[in-house]
Amino acid sequence: MKHLYSGNSRFIWHGLVWSIYLVPIANWLFNLLHWQAAALALAGHVLPIMLLIYFNLYQLLPKYLIHENRTTAYIVRIVPFLLLVSAFVTFWQIWSISNYTFSENSVAVLFIKWGKSLVALTVMVALTSGLKLGKQWWLQRKRLKNIELEKAKAEVKFLRAQLNPHFLFNTLNNLYALALQQSAKTPDMILKLAGLMEYIMYSSQQESVSLEKEISFLENYIALEKLRLPVDSKIRFNIQGKINGQGIAPLLFLPFVENGFKHGFTGNRAGNYLKIDIRVQAKNLEFSMENKLRTNLKNGSGIGLENSTNRLKLMYPEKHHLNINQEKETYRVELKLELR
Repeated sequence: MKHLYSGNSRFIWHGLVWSIYLVPIANWLFNLLHWQAAALALAGHVLPIMLLIYFNLYQLLPKYLIHENRTTAYIVRIVPFLLLVSAFVTFWQIWSISNYTFSENSVAVLFIKWGKSLVALTVMVALTSGLKLGKQWWLQRKRLKNIELEKAKAEVKFLRAQLNPHFLFNTLNNLYALALQQSAKTPDMILKLAGLMEYIMYSSQQESVSLEKEISFLENYIALEKLRLPVDSKIRFNIQGKINGQGIAPLLFLPFVENGFKHGFTGNRAGNYLKIDIRVQAKNLEFSMENKLRTNLKNGSGIGLENSTNRLKLMYPEKHHLNINQEKETYRVELKLELR
């Protein structure tokens, strides 16, 4: 809209509107009178109306309605101008166009003409005022929307920045545990971690990544986590549906999966399990995760889940549904969202 109503285009739009109003009047006057008299009559009719319209649009409306919302003060000031200008236009019309001679009905005729002129002028002022107020409302709404959008972008950027240290902190804890055990898996884990960190650093700068790459990242992350767990650990990662160029916000699932490993494989490992399912149907995705719960989680569980919840609200407003269900020994996450 900005390019349609800014700079020189403003004059073009105003000129077009006034032309639509003036051409029929000018055509009538120049057919009725000599061109000099017609030009004089047209000027006396149009110029006062234009002055009133623009005085109202750029002085009275902004001062009393747009900025201060003083309706009574606005009405008190606009009414005298309406009466004065309509009276001037009426007398100018009689003087310049009509061969008017005073008679006993002159006063009544004058008041009728003045009343018609007043009504017409009031309608013009009301219409132009409505357009002005509508434009201001639209611009204000657009400004507020832009402010909200910039705020959301800043929050998303902040949340993305939290992903790297949070992920690295959790993985370094796992590395530390393996190093204490002098495990032969440690070098392989470091290598996989380097690949995952490279993806995180790259993807976190983007609004959207391919779903295929995001799933591949999860597969690599799960493989990394398996290095620290017994070979017989019950871990299932199942993908259903056709993945064909869909996009998704990066690293949405990572905090949930991290949480599943963190709390699903602690303490006594008997009966521990982790099930992750992703179902894709066109532009709709369903993510579900269930794990054995060994510890009682309060308020979700830490910065990771809070991060994901906030990112979903900001990046998928009204386009996602998240349900986290915690029972005595089971923790389940269900997420449905509309892919990009």
